[in-house]
Amino acid sequence: MKKLLLILFCLPMIGFGQTSFKEGWKEGYKKGYCGNKVGCVPPIPPIPPSGIINHTNQSDYQFGYNQGLLEGSKSSKGNSNDLLNNYTKIKQQEIRHSQELEKKYQNEIERNEAIMQENIRQIAEAQAQQRERERIRREKEKIRISKIPLLSEIIEVEVECSEDLSYFSHLVIKTSGWKPQANAKKIVNLLINSNYELISEQKVKKIKKYKAKKHSKKEDYLYLNFIRNNIDEKNRETTVIIKDFENEILYKAYFRNISYMKMLELLL
Repeated sequence: MKKLLLILFCLPMIGFGQTSFKEGWKEGYKKGYCGNKVGCVPPIPPIPPSGIINHTNQSDYQFGYNQGLLEGSKSSKGNSNDLLNNYTKIKQQEIRHSQELEKKYQNEIERNEAIMQENIRQIAEAQAQQRERERIRREKEKIRISKIPLLSEIIEVEVECSEDLSYFSHLVIKTSGWKPQANAKKIVNLLINSNYELISEQKVKKIKKYKAKKHSKKEDYLYLNFIRNNIDEKNRETTVIIKDFENEILYKAYFRNISYMKMLELLL
């Protein structure tokens, strides 16, 4: 009977102690989880463990607070470690992905470089083959031209010159047909030291360029028409016509492969 009364007397005290322990546990867990972190939102504390006996001189609240503080601190560290591990894994994945991309780009660059080098090699080879074909063509053309007979002759003197050409002071040179510019230069170089002041319809250094309005027909002007035609790769036929200011033909002749000096000896 006395034991039963003792148990009934102690039950309220045990229940009160357990309630104080739970309250202390909850507050201690929250504090242990957040510590001094500003803005920390603590999670809902887990159910306090049962069967823990307070053998200290602390109150049940303080004892529960200290136990909750330890458990909350452990949970916070575990959560931080998990976050750190997750962050580390993410960074490692990013690094691996970056390395894979870099390797992929490097392989692509090497592949493109190889393709470009191969294209350059093929172009160079094609150009070399083209040069060789061109060289062979020129050699064949040279051989073919060498077989063409060269005929040097005065074909015909249609109008013999009976005038004294030394009377004239100016010579207007007109070239046409095959390579007129080159022919004008050759004629000027041949006659530059003659008694005539040279004027050319083609632009030639050292002498004036003929202008119809400026150089009107004058009695002391001679007009040389030099018409050169390309018969084939080796033979040239030239017509030489000399006129006076009234457009009267003083001399006209046809030549094949005759030197400039021979064709223009009347003017020298």
